[in-house]
Amino acid sequence: MMAVVLRSLLTFIFLSLFWGSEVSYTFTDAAKMEILYEESLWTSGVGSAEYKHYRIPILTSTPNGDLLAFVEGRKTINDTDTRKKTIFMRRSADKGETWDPPVDLLHATNSKPGYYNLGTIVVDKINGSLLLLFSYCAFWNCSPNKFPTVYMLRSNNWGLNWTKPLNLASSNPGLKNISFIPGPGVGIQKMYEPYRGRLISCGHTRAKNNLQVAMRCIVSDDHGMTWRVAGGLVSIPYRSPHCDKDFEINESQLVELPDGSLLVNSRNEYHFDCKCRITSRSIDGAETFPWTQVQVDRNLADPSCQGSTILQGRTLLFSNPSNPNHRHNMTVKWSTDYGRTWDGALIINPADSAYSCLSPIDEKHVGLLYEKGHYKAVSFVKLRLE
Repeated sequence: MMAVVLRSLLTFIFLSLFWGSEVSYTFTDAAKMEILYEESLWTSGVGSAEYKHYRIPILTSTPNGDLLAFVEGRKTINDTDTRKKTIFMRRSADKGETWDPPVDLLHATNSKPGYYNLGTIVVDKINGSLLLLFSYCAFWNCSPNKFPTVYMLRSNNWGLNWTKPLNLASSNPGLKNISFIPGPGVGIQKMYEPYRGRLISCGHTRAKNNLQVAMRCIVSDDHGMTWRVAGGLVSIPYRSPHCDKDFEINESQLVELPDGSLLVNSRNEYHFDCKCRITSRSIDGAETFPWTQVQVDRNLADPSCQGSTILQGRTLLFSNPSNPNHRHNMTVKWSTDYGRTWDGALIINPADSAYSCLSPIDEKHVGLLYEKGHYKAVSFVKLRLE
């Protein structure tokens, strides 16, 4: 017991050396948000005869105005992360009012003996394409010390057609023999300097016995033709088994701020300092994440779960199950000063809820796709933000 306490204390002291003064947070009613309607897009036990369970929601809007929703389709109701799965997509051409039937994006390849993990969707507005990144692990090569492989699907007509899955390690030597699971959620294309046009997907490592990096990002400066590993943050203690209160972040989502810097919001796996979120910043396009730019945000309570963050105009939005101990209370919070303070919060579902993904719809509307009812459904919510 004394060793655990000592290690947690040393970790706190180490990070405190790099942190600046703490940020003060306040809640006001400076902005308003309301739920317009909610609809279940996938329900366990309903739909595909082969895939009965759906998890890991991803939502994005395309430049032609469509909304695209993605999930993992799993074989059985009680399926785990490491069983056979596929990736489904649904499209809405009327801003979430109606949705096309699900499309199996991996139908031609999902007979491979392994499993897929979503994943990030990246919209390349400059090149006019969508890139869906996900990981694949063959069953015979999926022990805790083996690394999954990153794959990519590309669409040049906003999701109407997709290429065959491309193994990024085969064309990018720097991605071979590394542990990287993108997302889950969305990646970004930088719209400001430095590195305007760069595609970025942030994620985490998987191998528990070889955690050199807790959060890392991969980048492409040629519209997804090639990728390489960029910056990240190491776990503390480094390359060592972890205990409660140790520093390890994963399942990260990022936004680009108007000054060209990146703000990353991450899952705080072992509740370092608090049962809340951890943020980090990069001023060089994800090449580095200085310790001086790492903060805990005690106003974002979190039970160690994935969350989502987007920039809607100049309003920063964040969604997660806002509860320090349980995956309950799906909530969307908003900030008008890029996360220094949080102006308000809207509870979407006070009951069981888990992973989520936000996406802009238009100037006044936002979509939320989230896991609801102890993973029984993946539900879409349309929100109006004033």
